[in-house]
Amino acid sequence: MSNRILGAACAALFIAGCSGSNSSLPTAGSALMQGPGSSQMRLGHKGGYSGPAPMPSPHLLTSIDTTDLLNITPAQAQPYLTMGHTNSGPAQADLFSSAGIEAVPYGDIDHFLPGDQSGTNSTLSMADVALTCDGQPVEWVKPSHPIIYLTDPRNPGTLAAWEQWYTNFVAAGGQTWAIYEDTANNPYTFAVPSPPCAADGSGPVTTQEWTAAEEAQEGAMQTFSGKPVVFNGLAPGYHTWMPYANPLLDGPAAGGEAEACAPSNTTEWLNQVTIEIHAVQKKKFFICHGNDLTDGSTPQAIAFRNYHFATMMLEYDPAYTVYESAFAVGASNLRVEPESDVVMLNPYKQTINLATDLLKPGGAYARRYKDCYLNGTDLGQCAAVVNPTKVPVPFPFAWVHYQHTMLLTGSGIYDGATVSNLGPAPVATVGPYSGEVAFL
Repeated sequence: MSNRILGAACAALFIAGCSGSNSSLPTAGSALMQGPGSSQMRLGHKGGYSGPAPMPSPHLLTSIDTTDLLNITPAQAQPYLTMGHTNSGPAQADLFSSAGIEAVPYGDIDHFLPGDQSGTNSTLSMADVALTCDGQPVEWVKPSHPIIYLTDPRNPGTLAAWEQWYTNFVAAGGQTWAIYEDTANNPYTFAVPSPPCAADGSGPVTTQEWTAAEEAQEGAMQTFSGKPVVFNGLAPGYHTWMPYANPLLDGPAAGGEAEACAPSNTTEWLNQVTIEIHAVQKKKFFICHGNDLTDGSTPQAIAFRNYHFATMMLEYDPAYTVYESAFAVGASNLRVEPESDVVMLNPYKQTINLATDLLKPGGAYARRYKDCYLNGTDLGQCAAVVNPTKVPVPFPFAWVHYQHTMLLTGSGIYDGATVSNLGPAPVATVGPYSGEVAFL
């Protein structure tokens, strides 16, 4: 297993000495600046897993969605891309792995689509579907989707089907760094005619029983495959069909994905930040995924990219937090944005336990860092500032501290989009649902 994620955050992370939530990271000196093929230090994960190897230039961990199909080769994408979700089977995963991109093939062991032979569906059957207390199969009725059934993680056959899928995948030549588990840990939302029955038959299953079964299944799959499981479902509550999988971060899984990360809703935004804090504390992968597929170069998109990015940087772990933009880019279709080259280290406030630890007088949420790198160059101090409310709030720091902001142009780092620290001075008032990164 490679360990590329470890060094992807930034070689300077180890030179500068990261503090706070990242203080447990090992030191490896400047060897990590040499990129793939250099001597590599391993960061042991809770299942014995370690992250992939260093990127050729310092930047945050990055990822693309399962539906993204590149118009360039994986080798061309590799300098900018850490992880590639793959959805087209073993051959696609092998192409990514061979180019040095960590392949994370798509799977949805938590649902069964009869007649669909893609992914895990090929090894599942109606025998794996959860049942109501009166013995009826539980459908998962998601709008605009075909008939989907909810599988039961308490059923040994479901785990066996997942193991068989992995066995078939490897036999077909698929190389994978991790395994993706879609929409985990919600037996209630869209359950028709009713949720699954509890094991004792007393009524609908409790969240505690279902979560324990999910954790046991994920742990068993990690043991069987020797690969980390990364689940989807770290939702803050903005879509009723998204599961609440935050408790799974306490289990054996390697981490999770948060779709529509940084929502423009105060309550949901606070929920999202709370989940990210939890992931950082548990040293679990947190994929901060944006759902907007529109042109990422418009003023509206760039404003949201600032909001999305600044939110993620309020509390992150450079060895585990993954930036996954979905905005449309240029001809390459490599949906990696240039702000991934901004790496913040050594926060003034080292420990964040609650979202309120980031709250400043006046209503903005912010965090200052002592060392902020742009394309590998330490520019000194910077700050991430976010207003997740519907009313304007004052910028929380004196102008003497920060005289510039992050400036983004275009969309797609491969397609010529840029990032710089020479944007205008921070505004005195931070607008509703907006964010910015401020530099000296």
